[in-house]
Amino acid sequence: MSKYTNLLSEEIREKIEEYMIEKNLQPHDRLPSERFFSQMFGVNRQTVRTALKRLKNEHHLYTLPGKGNFVSPPKYKEETELLASFSEGWKSEGKTSSKVIEFSLIDASLSVSTNLQIEFGEKVYKLERARCINDEYITIEISFIPEKYCKDLHRFDFSKDSLYNVLENVYGYHLSYIEEKIAITALKEEDAALLGCETGADAFYIKGFTFDDKKRIIEYCITSDRADRYVLVSQLETLT
Repeated sequence: MSKYTNLLSEEIREKIEEYMIEKNLQPHDRLPSERFFSQMFGVNRQTVRTALKRLKNEHHLYTLPGKGNFVSPPKYKEETELLASFSEGWKSEGKTSSKVIEFSLIDASLSVSTNLQIEFGEKVYKLERARCINDEYITIEISFIPEKYCKDLHRFDFSKDSLYNVLENVYGYHLSYIEEKIAITALKEEDAALLGCETGADAFYIKGFTFDDKKRIIEYCITSDRADRYVLVSQLETLT
């Protein structure tokens, strides 16, 4: 693609976005056809197609085969500077719920033991959950918690109970901060099916470490979050 073509398709992308705003198009509203925009802006359909593709890559639009392009719903926002449970952190976005996929006591693998800073083969709880907002699955979360820190953790129902609340209020840990490492991944078939996405869809891949006030890693967590429905928000302050 030439520099001129690239600039033109970007200009058309902005014009289509302006059209969506001017017409007050709402989530799931259908956009006019490529031909409509081609005639409206006086460009060829390939330029319009490229502009629409950019909007889809940015998750402003989605496509239904044979039906056209539609406005994407707004993304759920997570405030990254807050240490809160899923239900607490997302309650402003709507109704939250969880589905437990697996809850078992296992021997820590080399990777898990290294990330938790415990001995290889130590017993850890593995808690895998699918998380919902407004009855829509947006994330899959796998937590690893050393058994030595919380005996009999299996007595809780984590489809209803908050892990953070249990760790703090039952086991007496003061959870002080979380470190996160964020990357982009492609959803595997099983995870994509559960989240209602296509296999290979973009997702945020987040490795989180929850520390207590003694700087012990109480939880090592891996999450896969739908990139089309989820956005990370942070507030940075300047140094003085």
